[in-house]
Amino acid sequence: MLAHIALNEGDFETSYNHEKAALETFLKVQPTYHYVSAAYYRLGLARMAQKDYGEALDLFRNALDICQLNEVQKGDKGESARVLWRMAQAFGFQGQHKAREDLAAAALTIFDSCHATGLYKVNARLNGQEPQNDTDWDGLMAFLYR
Repeated sequence: MLAHIALNEGDFETSYNHEKAALETFLKVQPTYHYVSAAYYRLGLARMAQKDYGEALDLFRNALDICQLNEVQKGDKGESARVLWRMAQAFGFQGQHKAREDLAAAALTIFDSCHATGLYKVNARLNGQEPQNDTDWDGLMAFLYR
């Protein structure tokens, strides 16, 4: 919660430090726990906000690894899509447009497969648009898994 507030207020280093402390706690419980992937994801957001795209990508890769391990239990790949979308953004900011396009396409394919189930009422697709913001992507991981 404190990390989220600090991130929204633009205090990226404080956000990172709070999230890092949370990650260390979650890692003691279970290294593949979904809270661990969420912590890596939020650490990546903080680094991306600081324009440290290399570290952000490393953190997003850690999050993606755990998301993919948990896909069988969850029953879909929605959380992985959200991470892939952020990774695509980070690659784009680095000028790596092919990687950005490939990851964005993979994320959108997963987004559409999740949306097609009817379990996810994501506003972007309801209005015939492509997902553009956090709310659209966050909707893929909040319903069934949490």
